[in-house]
Amino acid sequence: MVLAQIFIALITKFIRWTKVIKTRKTLYNLYHILNHLNLFGSSYQHQAEQMMASLLAEL
Repeated sequence: MVLAQIFIALITKFIRWTKVIKTRKTLYNLYHILNHLNLFGSSYQHQAEQMMASLLAEL
């Protein structure tokens, strides 16, 4: 029983950590997309808006 509880706790922490990593990756990539938007124009606007909406949805 104790091993099962430890396993469940570890899996829960792993799932939370993967969500943090996904959010952080999106945030880091958003910087580069915004840079490309500034340099190359509106072709990157939709992608930037989607990434920002995804980040705001996680708040």
